[in-house]
Amino acid sequence: MSITLNDFLVGEDFSYIFKNKKRGITSFYCQVDPEEDELNTIDLDNSIDLDSYTYLNTYVDFRNDVNSICLKIFLEKLNLYPFYIHGISGSGEINLSNKAERTKLSNRSYYYVVDINNIEELKTHFSEAYLDAFNNESIVFSNERTLEIDFHSDIGLARFILDYTEDNYKYHLWVGHDGVGFDFISNFSDHPYQNIPVIKEEDEI
Repeated sequence: MSITLNDFLVGEDFSYIFKNKKRGITSFYCQVDPEEDELNTIDLDNSIDLDSYTYLNTYVDFRNDVNSICLKIFLEKLNLYPFYIHGISGSGEINLSNKAERTKLSNRSYYYVVDINNIEELKTHFSEAYLDAFNNESIVFSNERTLEIDFHSDIGLARFILDYTEDNYKYHLWVGHDGVGFDFISNFSDHPYQNIPVIKEEDEI
């Protein structure tokens, strides 16, 4: 398994925009590339409970398991509580619905938010949030409970507005649609993957 960080943010403009075009000091898209066909080849902390993951003997399902586990490890190692799971969906019933506060938006979308105060609550709600992202809902983890919403997208979907105009300690982590990879943006440099270099888009040309 290899982890690649790229400075091209996959969800930008489509699922979120930046207020006044200002980003944090750290931003990257994380992509996980599994190379083996056994989950036990992944280098995991002993604290990670694999019993909640089902091993399915196909490459697609294995890749899904790898992406979800790596995302969960990243959030656990980030170790910043409380934080919040935000979701925007065209549906009034998603996997987070049972535990989330739900607000109907003006463009026939629904906005969800779930409070996460400790690692146990993360373990309880993580799989629901990941499955919603896998089902193409817009899911953001953040230590901000209130996020602005943009209703004027030219693609007709509501988007999150990420505000980095002030230098307060904040982060946003958007999970890729189909559960593949994630965008991480923060106003701090200390994060679990800081030993991995971020590839600049122009370096790949």
